[in-house]
Amino acid sequence: MDEVTQSDLDFWFREFNSSYFDSSLSNWRVQHGYPPDIYNVGLPNGYCDRKEKTIYIGFCGEGKAKKILIHEMVHASGIDWHGKRFRNELNRVKSMGAPVRPSDLKPRPVPNGDQVREMIIECIRDGLNLKQAEEETAFIYKFRSRETLMKRFPKATQIEPDIIEMARWEEPTMEILSPEEIDRIDEEKP
Repeated sequence: MDEVTQSDLDFWFREFNSSYFDSSLSNWRVQHGYPPDIYNVGLPNGYCDRKEKTIYIGFCGEGKAKKILIHEMVHASGIDWHGKRFRNELNRVKSMGAPVRPSDLKPRPVPNGDQVREMIIECIRDGLNLKQAEEETAFIYKFRSRETLMKRFPKATQIEPDIIEMARWEEPTMEILSPEEIDRIDEEKP
């Protein structure tokens, strides 16, 4: 696998912005690597930072990088949640020739508040602090950010301090996978 460079990403970003987004993302930039302040366990291959107007693309090969870049550009265009609107926009750009991951076109399961709360507690059991647990839960359930998760499930993210303390003393339940293991699992999926 040939590693993607910053020059590759810059070129593809300009090309995709012009071809699929009517150059509406010209005030955005793409960055090779990960944002300095993002929690680093189970790091996604791409991240859209609306505040900084920067799309981060992790270290991967060309085909995957292009698909992730398109995915993050759809987020940058103003669509946060991976719902019907998101899939419609991906289908639109795909029909124009954009590279799109097939998994991005399928509906994703939407968790309920109890599932979100339990996942946060499970992450705390695994040694994360509350903020890290919320970030990891947002990643697991494919939310754009911790803030998006908290906005969608405000009560689920309000966990009492005694429950947090109790969870810290319980045995870990989650296996943290390396980026290579995540890629291998992704490749095995139909």
